[in-house]
Order: sequence, then C-alpha cells, then structure tokens
Amino acid sequence: MDQYSKKSKTQLIEELVSLHKKLDAQAPSGGDTPAGIIQTGQENNYHHVFEQIDDGYWEVDLAGQTTYCNQAMARITGYTVEEMIGLSYSNYMEPNVQREVYRHFNSVFRGEAEKKTLLYNIVTKDMQSRIVEISVSLIKSPAGKPVGFRGIMRDITDRQRDMDLQESFNTMRKALGQTVQALSLAIEVRDPYTAGHHRRVSDLARSIATAMGISRESIDGIRIAGSIHDIGKISIPSEILSKPAKLTDIEFRIIQTHPQMGYDILKNIDFPWPVAMAVYQHHERINGTGYPRGLKGTEMILEAKILAVADVVEAMSSYRPYRRAIGIDDALVEIRNNSGTLYDPEVTEACLDLFKSGSYILKD
Repeated sequence: MDQYSKKSKTQLIEELVSLHKKLDAQAPSGGDTPAGIIQTGQENNYHHVFEQIDDGYWEVDLAGQTTYCNQAMARITGYTVEEMIGLSYSNYMEPNVQREVYRHFNSVFRGEAEKKTLLYNIVTKDMQSRIVEISVSLIKSPAGKPVGFRGIMRDITDRQRDMDLQESFNTMRKALGQTVQALSLAIEVRDPYTAGHHRRVSDLARSIATAMGISRESIDGIRIAGSIHDIGKISIPSEILSKPAKLTDIEFRIIQTHPQMGYDILKNIDFPWPVAMAVYQHHERINGTGYPRGLKGTEMILEAKILAVADVVEAMSSYRPYRRAIGIDDALVEIRNNSGTLYDPEVTEACLDLFKSGSYILKD
C-alpha cells in the first residue's frame, strides 16, 4: 500500500489545494512552459494526487487543447486519457456552450471572472449529454506570463436531474394544494354555515397525526383529506344543508350519502395517499354503527379514524343552523366517553392530550 492510498479524501483534497498554489512555481525556469509539464520528481507526486480524487482534473494550453487530465476527467468525457491529450475542449461541447466557456476562460485570463464555478452541458464521446460544473484558474510561467488554464470538472448530472424532479414535484404539489383549496371553498359556498370547517378539521387531524408519530408523508395525506372530507356535500341540495331545523329521516339519509359521493368524486384522482378512502370512511365508527357501510375498527384505515375524531370535535364546537355550538369541553367528553366504542382509543388519547396539555387550541 503506497502513501496515497492510506490518506483520507479530506487529506487528499487539502494536498490538492496546496498543490494548486504551488503549481505556478513548479514549471522549469527560463520560459513559457506549456501547462501540464512539471519538473521530474514533482510530476509523479502531482499526478498521483489527482488520480486519487473522484472529480476530473484537466489542464489546457491557451489554444484550449488538453495537455494533461486525470482518469476521472477521461471517464466523465467518455474518452481515454490518451485520446484527451491534444483534444480541444470544443470537441465535447456544443457551439453555444463553447462560446460561453470561451467567454469565461477569457475573463479568467483577464482576471475579471466573477464566478468561481461554471455550470454547463458537455457531450461525451458516445454522444451522451452530461451536466458538469467546473472551476477554472490561470496557469502562469515563472516569468508571470499566462500559459494555460487548469481546473476541476465535476459531473452533477444525477444531482441536477434530482433537483429538476424535485422542482417539478414541488410545482405539482403546489397545484394540488390549490386545487384542493378550490374544492374546499366550493363546498363552503354551498354550505356557508360550515365555513372554515374543512380547514379546522384538517388542522386538528394533522396535529393528532403528528402527536401519534405518524410519518410526515402520511400526515400530508391526512391534511389533504381533512381539507375536502365533506366534498360529497356538493351534491346535497342547499336547502337541506342550511335548514335551520332538525332534519327529517329522509333528509338525514340524503346527508348520509355524502361520504359515498365524496369517494366517487375523488376515487379516480391519483393521490399519493388514500385520500378518497379516508373521505369515504370518515363517518364510520369502530363498533360498526357508522355510515355509509357500517365498517368496524379493523376495516377502517387509520387516516379515517383520525378524521372521524377531528370531525366530531370540530363539529360539536361550532355553530350549526339547527343548534348552538355545544362547545369544546363537551366535545372532548364525547370522544373520551366513547373511546374504544365509537372512536379509536389511540387517536382519542392523542387528541385529548393535545387539549389537556394546552399545546392545541381550536382555531376560528
């Protein structure tokens, strides 16, 4: 094992930086020695260090022709080291990129470069497009005359593509949020007495899920489902939704269709969470007395169990056209007394703890 293989990557990079500072003084005296020609003895150490790094290292003369590169640089461009020597950088760049790189090199030559690194596309020998970033510095002779350029090239293709995918995902997620908000507002226009109900249920459900230690990704789904859990009411006649008196049996049975209608509206939307099913089940109860299907505890998804508790607490605490607001204290008594019967015990406990500790206040 040689002295370099024992060194850490950090040590190699530190040595690389040190070598960068010394390179200008290493060329033979008495002339304008081309880049890449290092005195015997120094050359082996210099090249050996660059062969230990993952990034490409290159040197070109003032005409842009490669005078030295390491194996990593050859691997990034798709050429062999032997093929790279004497090759102009224009051979692996498209014309528009060539012009940009030329301007950057020229600004480095004049000492005017503002950017330390440059991001651009190269075309490999097998015509594959790669995204790279380079740092460039000027090579000078002992007499102080510029003789070429040196730099580090890093292949960031995968990282850039991941960033592009993340940006696309964030854009889609934002659009999804705006769509969900629009749906929620559409329901509240139909049922003004429940204005803010979706938002408050969504917020409480999110807090309960967080307290239960549910993953952030799942919490996002619960928040979305809470925001539109009553979307099925858009199909209910407004005179029933806003009736200022007790509903008849027929009217109540019509109201009970809204989870099914909500599911039908959402089931073909490709959410990354079980939003449609949570909406479908949010009026089910773990003892099978809920609606629309009379499911029992093991048949219900956790998201629906959380929505069920959040929905009851918010609804009982708020005014309705057919009754006054019952209040948060009575709402908490309701879920406490029916924990394990109507409501999931773990969900109920998490909700009660939020209010008991004072860490959550139902918002207006």
